[in-house]
Amino acid sequence: MTAMESVDEKNRNAAAGTPEKKNACAIFLCGGSGSRMRGSVADKIFAPLAGTPALAFS
Repeated sequence: MTAMESVDEKNRNAAAGTPEKKNACAIFLCGGSGSRMRGSVADKIFAPLAGTPALAFS
């Protein structure tokens, strides 16, 4: 896809009310003892994140 085709596609999507796709990423740093979690979980990677263990998102 050329740059001009990309611009045309964005304009069509905007005119049609279609939201532009955006990518996102995150890095979970789970090292350390987890002392600030006050023993809520034995291993931070299994701590619930939106009701699911953080490991499930990696």
